[in-house]
Amino acid sequence: MDVGRVISVGDGIAGVSGVRGGMLGEMLEFGGGLFGLALNLEEDRVGVVLLGASRHIKEGDAVRRTSRIISVPVGDALLGRVVDALGRPLDGKAASRRLRSPRSSGSRRASWIASGSTSRCTPASRRSTR
Repeated sequence: MDVGRVISVGDGIAGVSGVRGGMLGEMLEFGGGLFGLALNLEEDRVGVVLLGASRHIKEGDAVRRTSRIISVPVGDALLGRVVDALGRPLDGKAASRRLRSPRSSGSRRASWIASGSTSRCTPASRRSTR
């Protein structure tokens, strides 16, 4: 498992060095259960958007690769729930069993390419936008 170090942090963004082979959109794990999203891959550093409060992150802290592209749980198990950006419950209800129930559709990548306009259905009638 690749382990890097925080070289800068501010405004919800962390600069990380030493994480080799990182992927665009990969989740990186900081201490205390905080995750970040690798968005700016450079030769000697990675720009990471922090998915939570960054007040406890400081220069020199360890950062671990997860080798997972960011994804979120989807399906009926989430109906009526309050969750964070990673699908973790914020409503105080039980997390693990309900979100992993047979009614859940699993998970889906948080980012994907939309289908082109030519592959979509043709409208049956014109719609006015006035």
